[in-house]
Amino acid sequence: MTDPVTTEETTQSKIFTDLVDQFQPQNLLPSLSAGLVTGIIAVIRAISYAALIFAGPLSEYLSTGVGMAIFSNAVIGIVVALLAPFPGIIATPLAAPTAVLAALASAIALQMNDAFPPQEILLTVIAGIVISTVLSGLLLLVLGRLKLGNQVQLIPHPVIGGFMGGTGLILIQGSLQVMTNVEFRLSQLSVYLQPEVLPNWVTGVICALILLVVSNRYKHFLIIPGTLLTFIGIFYLGFLLTGTSFTEAKAQDWLLSFAIEESQLWQPLIPSQLGGIHWSVILQNWDAIASVIFICLLELVLTKNGIELFVRRDIDVNRSLEAVGLGNVLAGVGSGLSGNQALPSTILVSKMGASRRLTGLICALVSIAVLFLGPSLLSFFPRPVIGALSFYLGLALVIQWVYRTWFQLDVSEYLIIIASLIVIFTVGFLEGIAVGFAAQLVLFLYNYTQQDIINDDWDGIKRRTEMLSFADRHLLQEKAHQIQLWQLQGYIFFATANRLVEKFRQLLNREEKHKPFYLIIDGSRLEGLDASAVLSCAKILRLAYQKQITIVYTSLNPSVEHKLNRGEALETDNPYCKHFSDLDQGLRWCESRLLEESLEQSASLY
Repeated sequence: MTDPVTTEETTQSKIFTDLVDQFQPQNLLPSLSAGLVTGIIAVIRAISYAALIFAGPLSEYLSTGVGMAIFSNAVIGIVVALLAPFPGIIATPLAAPTAVLAALASAIALQMNDAFPPQEILLTVIAGIVISTVLSGLLLLVLGRLKLGNQVQLIPHPVIGGFMGGTGLILIQGSLQVMTNVEFRLSQLSVYLQPEVLPNWVTGVICALILLVVSNRYKHFLIIPGTLLTFIGIFYLGFLLTGTSFTEAKAQDWLLSFAIEESQLWQPLIPSQLGGIHWSVILQNWDAIASVIFICLLELVLTKNGIELFVRRDIDVNRSLEAVGLGNVLAGVGSGLSGNQALPSTILVSKMGASRRLTGLICALVSIAVLFLGPSLLSFFPRPVIGALSFYLGLALVIQWVYRTWFQLDVSEYLIIIASLIVIFTVGFLEGIAVGFAAQLVLFLYNYTQQDIINDDWDGIKRRTEMLSFADRHLLQEKAHQIQLWQLQGYIFFATANRLVEKFRQLLNREEKHKPFYLIIDGSRLEGLDASAVLSCAKILRLAYQKQITIVYTSLNPSVEHKLNRGEALETDNPYCKHFSDLDQGLRWCESRLLEESLEQSASLY
């Protein structure tokens, strides 16, 4: 047997051998291009996530939040790049857990309000984020180590579709905000029609549509970065021709700008600050922390499934749990945000033909460079171009999961996708996923109730008569209607249990000469039953006793037999209730009873 330690060492050695091979020129160029593009996207998103968390009374500490988010980009990105089961996976903080972290930060700031020094409020907020990140990482790491990944990834396809489509809409919404530097709200769409705002997002959307068409038509890895560079060149040519200066372009929100002190980006917690943290306030917000942990787990499964669908390869969920979990633990120790596999960026890497570990490392290096050099270099990028990239990714997801799935799924499953993504977009990720699960459960129950639970298409007597004499066979054929056979199948529960009683009432309503004397209920195909099904069986037994019909149970598994006994649906002392270990024994007993009764009737005539 292979030594596990040796196997692990071999795997790690292979990873680093492959990494060296990726520095070959034919691999380096696409990895460098994809890494730089996704790295810039990761930094931009980190800044937007920090602005979401450190808003309102915490806005003066935005630079601290940006440092936390960009630090997370670097740490989680490096760990996942090296340890993920599939090369080219980009890992960063994501929108769903960040939204909950924003609610956590807001709740802490509101509870502490003006009663505590601002510095203590900041420290408590950071500590709450750190605890959420570390606990999320520990849970993922433990689940991966214990190989429990398969138990936590039972996610229905429509729920994944709703999550993916909702992610696409969130990306489109965020891209419009990046293009214009104006917060996107459905209630204030008129703002986007103002003359000073309209050109920015219209230009960005046009760029995104061009990018979508070009990338679908041409599959070369240089198409996306080449198109983006072309857009940037066109913008600066436009500035030159119109005489627009760099300062004017920034003032008109054509270029990115950050009001951040470059030398103070990353400010992790240090031991001397622990005394200023109010742990009781953090404890009062345990539900928000639990939500972050749950969403991180759920998001890993969803993004993992999404990546699998796109790259058409199976990905080891346990290794994903370990990689992302370790990354979160290390990020949390350094006062970072929780992060996960970034689906859109990973898809972009795949589209650029750069699914290599080096790509993830280069992406992380961009964040490291920003931490040390500051974000000033990013100010040269036009907002519409950066926003167009996110719009393109979001639009690609919406096309895949809203348009194409219409031709692939049933209407009922498709509607689950639509309902889930609408709730995700208008309310939140957790609520949208919950709606998807609930709708899928209702659909499953409905479909299950449409299945037949009784298979009585064949007559048991016809199987047995060939083993008897001609006279007995002839007699039993005449009395075939007096033995009714039900083969129960599947799992019988509250939604299907009443069918048993209704079916039995139909037997009772037959003409007298066609009513059965014996009802064999065979459980060889029965998977189980709930309390409602047991109650229905008990009701059948009572009705059978009143009409002098004998219920004959056969092939019951121990669990079903125990439930029927406790529910008074199987009474061994009842002359109208019998139980046999298999169907043949039950049939033989019923046939024998019919033959005996026939002989008794014949004898009484003489």
